[in-house]
Amino acid sequence: RAPFLLGGDANIMKALHENADADVGQFGSGLIGIAETIDEEQVNTLPWAAQYLKCNAQNNDLCRNPNIRFRTKCWVDRPDVTPPTNQRAHPKGQVGWHPGFRSHQLTGRVLAFTILKALQDAINVWSEVTITGGHPLPDEYWHVTDYYKNI
Repeated sequence: RAPFLLGGDANIMKALHENADADVGQFGSGLIGIAETIDEEQVNTLPWAAQYLKCNAQNNDLCRNPNIRFRTKCWVDRPDVTPPTNQRAHPKGQVGWHPGFRSHQLTGRVLAFTILKALQDAINVWSEVTITGGHPLPDEYWHVTDYYKNI
């Protein structure tokens, strides 16, 4: 139930949960269950979204290759348009410390699955309660006034 606090300092979150009865959580990395990229042949057997996402120290150069970490292009040549200024081959920002698009994609999926799971749980409660009790859903399932007062 809202409010649900996600992220932040683990000690603060724990204190909010224990002392204020707040519902808290942390996002995981999303890497549990992702197969490790071993070499250029094996990576092709992995699902596209898992390729080059998890490498060990021996093959980290494979996952850190800029051609694999970044999927960008500033300009696609077109016969009908001539840009007035020279175009870069790639946008700025493709630096060594940047993890690239794959980790951002994984973070987005972790966030999306968290929201989808919460929505599915809400739909399940709605369905279970209204199947036996009828519509509308009783106030105690969706009004949060008492919950807020408790916090």
